[in-house]
Amino acid sequence: MVRITPDEVHLSNPEHYDSIYHVGTRYSKDARFYSAFGNPNSAFTTPSNNLHRIRRSGLNTFFSRKVVFDLEDVVQTKVTRLVELMKRELEADLSIDLHYGFRAVSIDVITDFAFGKSYNLLEKPDLGLQFFTMIHKLGPAAWFFRQWPWMRSIVFAAPEKIIRLVSEPLREVFDMKEVR
Repeated sequence: MVRITPDEVHLSNPEHYDSIYHVGTRYSKDARFYSAFGNPNSAFTTPSNNLHRIRRSGLNTFFSRKVVFDLEDVVQTKVTRLVELMKRELEADLSIDLHYGFRAVSIDVITDFAFGKSYNLLEKPDLGLQFFTMIHKLGPAAWFFRQWPWMRSIVFAAPEKIIRLVSEPLREVFDMKEVR
């Protein structure tokens, strides 16, 4: 392992990855890594391990063993729906993209649990391809805002009309928020 900057290291041996990135690590990520997400008060985007632990503790009851087991019916319903789709497609001698099928199950379960209303990607003919494409297109923005964090405040201060014109993925996010 070689230190490149005060906040970066280069791992010459991939086996050392787990010695730095593991639950309970004493190494924090650089604050700029998380600042790209634009939410400094989120437990997810907290760079300090100690503050993250405090913020995360407020969410622990939502992910307790009992609560997760209580989600079994939701998971089973979504999995059953995917199996039905698979059977229907097989009977029609058609194919189904299981990559998006499994991802749709995950998103449908998560959104049902987190928002009380599923996105129902399993009900869409493309199994959520449009949703996953939108998420994929948002990725470069995170890299952009990591390099130029001061741009985030300028972009987010812009009127929604301008953002819709400039960014297709953000336009789709705004459209999704209106539907939900």
